[in-house]
Amino acid sequence: MLGRLRLDEITHEHVSAGLLRLQENGLAAETCKRAMVVLQHAFNLAKKWKVAGTVDNPVKGIAPVHQPIRQRFLSPEEARRFIVAVAQE
Repeated sequence: MLGRLRLDEITHEHVSAGLLRLQENGLAAETCKRAMVVLQHAFNLAKKWKVAGTVDNPVKGIAPVHQPIRQRFLSPEEARRFIVAVAQE
């Protein structure tokens, strides 16, 4: 996603463009979000460990990838089990 860029060369724009490329390549929103979380954690650790070239976290401030709201209904069997569980409670 970031190629051969050094830590001090990676900018907010590089990260945003990389995440957009992941989405355009058909990756699920949750997968893109996970990539962003892992990258942010890596930069936080690099800063904590005082790795040369890590002044700021370029992932900081990037909005998470939008996930569509999903609607799901219980199947008749799931509804039956739910009602039984509520009655027992």
